[in-house]
Amino acid sequence: MRDGRWLIAVLLAASCGTPPATPPPVPVPVLAPPSNAPTSPVSTASAEPVKPAEPSPRVGAAAAREAAEAAFRRVLPAIGMKVQVEASDGGPTCLGGECVWKWRVVFDPDSVIGTIEVDGDTGAVTYQPNDGRSERLTVDAFLARDAVHKKAIESVAALPVVKAYCKRVVAQKLGCIVSYEEDPSDDACGASPPLESSCWMTVYVGEAHETHASRFATFLVAPGTFRVVGASGFCTIVPLATFSARPNGDCPK
Repeated sequence: MRDGRWLIAVLLAASCGTPPATPPPVPVPVLAPPSNAPTSPVSTASAEPVKPAEPSPRVGAAAAREAAEAAFRRVLPAIGMKVQVEASDGGPTCLGGECVWKWRVVFDPDSVIGTIEVDGDTGAVTYQPNDGRSERLTVDAFLARDAVHKKAIESVAALPVVKAYCKRVVAQKLGCIVSYEEDPSDDACGASPPLESSCWMTVYVGEAHETHASRFATFLVAPGTFRVVGASGFCTIVPLATFSARPNGDCPK
């Protein structure tokens, strides 16, 4: 029995066979680089972009300064205070291919009254008052607007109620303020717009203290005629004929 088991084992081994040996790997030839190949790695980074040259204004510094000083002499009487033009910061301001020379009009280093600009290409001069409106005007347009504002101020200052108020204020060693406040903002005004509309010029009247100002009233002035039509003191806008200088004089009873 032992020889029979051995014979079966030999026959099974012969029928299955022995798995073939794994063939050896085929060597891959290593190619030498051509003789003209670079020996160092080539950078693929792009070159630094070339910055465009700064635009050069046609109007030079001397000509621009002369134009600014001429404009300053014209607007100075309208400004009505002792101011001066600051020295240039050393060059024009250029943006988008356009250059502008700028000079600030100052009362002192911390009080900017406006800015004079000279176009670096055309030499055109504009003035932008520092009044919160952000309007850049030609000198002629600024002077025309200032003349209109002064007429409105004069109409309010001539009112008996304003004269009496200012007299009391000055007697208390305070300053009386009569200043232009706002232009009309409504373009679709009829012949007799309501007092509550935005069709009127407004003039501020108040008193100047050492640290602050106190409002007395705001008066409404009709554009073109400069007729004072109404006022608001402590409460509401009322017709000028019913406005009272008494505290709360315009408040509903």
